[in-house]
Formats: sequence, C-alpha cells, structure tokens
Amino acid sequence: MKRIIFLVLLWSSSLIGQQNFEAFNTLSFSTNYMRPLMGIVDVNVQVPTTPSQALIAGIHHYSWFYIYDRANSYNWLSNYGETEYVEWVSGNTIAADYRFYLNVFERRKKRATYFTLINRVALVNRRFTRDIIPNPYYDNQPDPSDPNYDPEWDDGNFGFGSEPQFLPASYDNLQSKLTPKYRFGFEYGRRTLSLDESRFREIGFALILNPQGEPWAVLIPMFNFRRGF
Repeated sequence: MKRIIFLVLLWSSSLIGQQNFEAFNTLSFSTNYMRPLMGIVDVNVQVPTTPSQALIAGIHHYSWFYIYDRANSYNWLSNYGETEYVEWVSGNTIAADYRFYLNVFERRKKRATYFTLINRVALVNRRFTRDIIPNPYYDNQPDPSDPNYDPEWDDGNFGFGSEPQFLPASYDNLQSKLTPKYRFGFEYGRRTLSLDESRFREIGFALILNPQGEPWAVLIPMFNFRRGF
C-alpha cells in the first residue's frame, strides 16, 4: 500500500509541473448533496497548504431519520445472537484527508483533476444487551416443503422472512457502546468551477479500506458528488 501511494505521489508530481491551481486550491466549503437521501450529512472545508495541495477537514454524520419497530423490523441494523443483541444507531466520522491537484484541462480552464488520500476516524454508536431470551415465535419458520423455500436465506437462527431464534428481554433497557474505527483509502476526481468561479462541483470515485469492519464491508467503493463555494 505504501509503495502504491509513493508511486501515485511521484506520478502526480510529474503531472503538476508549473500549472496554476490558484482558482481551484482556495479556502472553500462543500457538502455531498446526494448523501442526505441515505441518512448522511457532511460538511467539508478545504485549507490550502501549498499552491497545489490542501487539507480537507470534515465531519460526516450517519443516522436514520426514522424510528423503526425493533420487535418487528428485522434488517441489517440489528444483529441477533444467543448471548448478545446489537443494533447500529449512528456514526460520526472525522476526516483529515490530503489532496493533490494534478492537472488543469487545457480546453476547459475551469476544470481540474485531483487525487486525495483519505484518512478518517469513525465513532460508531451502537446499543446492545446480553439479557437474551428465546423467541416464542421462533417455531413459526418457513416450511421447507414450500416450493418457494430457499435454504440459502434461512440459516436456522435468523433467515430472510423468518423469526430470530433469540430476542432481547427488553428493547427499552439497552446499553450504549461507542467504538472508534480507523479508515483510509484514496479518491480520484475532478473539480469544475462555475462561470464566475464563486461556486464549484466535484465528482470523484473513492476506495475506502475499513479494516475493522464486517468482512463484506472491508473495502468500500464510493462515488462522491459535492457542491461548494
């Protein structure tokens, strides 16, 4: 990973040359305007450190805008087990990313490409309890003789369309647990200025490594759409 980052930085240095990034690399603020649709709100500030580099500091808040019925709405927010019940509540990510502006398009002077090293700490809030009881409705399982029955979606504990085998004794007395998680990666994209250069939009593709996450969420691909001024 370190070798890849070194090669990218070396390549980016050769591209930068004597180009002028003054219009792009300014003190500015931005937000990802698509993320609120997924329950995420973020604010970012760009602070130039050199003529072609900048620190991108930000705060990203992840949560849901509704209260779901825990007892009847089984989804990926909750994890049922024989000894513990855990539900995801929210997360706050502190970002300290570092950006390199690479190239200004010759035909369109108001557009530049960038490469950003992603460096973030996520504070994940969960509720949990170890006061577990058997689920009295667990026997109400899908019938294996049903032609539509798919064993792949029924693991014997909590299958799709089935009841979990165990439940919390109470959903009202859950304990809270705040867990820090470190994430890193990179983003490649471009910033386009408005005609009067007072506003901009960014489109980028990012790969984020989440080494402390679930196996299916260790490497997270992400498209970013930002607007700012």
